[in-house]
Amino acid sequence: PYEVSELLMYKNMLYVEAGDYGKSLAHLISNKDKVVDKLAWKESKAEALLKLGRLEEADADYRELININDENLGYFWKLVDVLVNKKLGQDQSNGPIGDKQREALKYDTARELQSDLASQYSSATSIGRLALDLYEGDRFRSELDKFVRKFLYRGIPSLFSVMKPLYTEPAKVEIIEKLFESYLQAVKDHGDLPASIDPSANMNGKQYKKDNAEDTRLMLLTWIGFYLVQHYDRVGKFTQALSLVDESITI
Repeated sequence: PYEVSELLMYKNMLYVEAGDYGKSLAHLISNKDKVVDKLAWKESKAEALLKLGRLEEADADYRELININDENLGYFWKLVDVLVNKKLGQDQSNGPIGDKQREALKYDTARELQSDLASQYSSATSIGRLALDLYEGDRFRSELDKFVRKFLYRGIPSLFSVMKPLYTEPAKVEIIEKLFESYLQAVKDHGDLPASIDPSANMNGKQYKKDNAEDTRLMLLTWIGFYLVQHYDRVGKFTQALSLVDESITI
């Protein structure tokens, strides 16, 4: 029954709060068939395995969870923790590492994992978007170019909302502005987005292009303009925002 299942998971939560992950894992395994919420059961089991240092099993469980929901970045970061602990366990040559070294290892590992998963889960927005948090400079621009094309070709209005957290980083904001302005000019001049140096970026979103070249041009002008208006508003360039609104109305 559902009520029994909920009580069992509550009891398991008490084991976790007490820090007894051994009992938590044993309890989960012995009551697997009685738990209705199988996803919660899988999440709790993976967490217990991680805390107990059973890293190979935790690795497999978190990859299974990502396969179930590739938009849940909580699973991604838990898998990063697993992989970092595996690396530290394999390299004991220099003894314990400090917090800064561990943080650097965490982000190196996150970049490696994001790259691997991005090719495996190419339609997952969260995994693609994560690259924009993990990289700076030229690599950020390349990842940005790759990420946004699908939104523009498909006319997805939520792009600015997805990008908004990046606006706390001035260097990234400058890259975003220059890239979108280059998009706008290219579409005005040639009717399409400019070619990217990254072949995978060139392909991202191409399948959503309109059959008619003029329809593609108008769609891109609309959605690039829509993004840039929000961008200019966000950064306080109100004259440019108003001018672009007027221009877009006449498209």
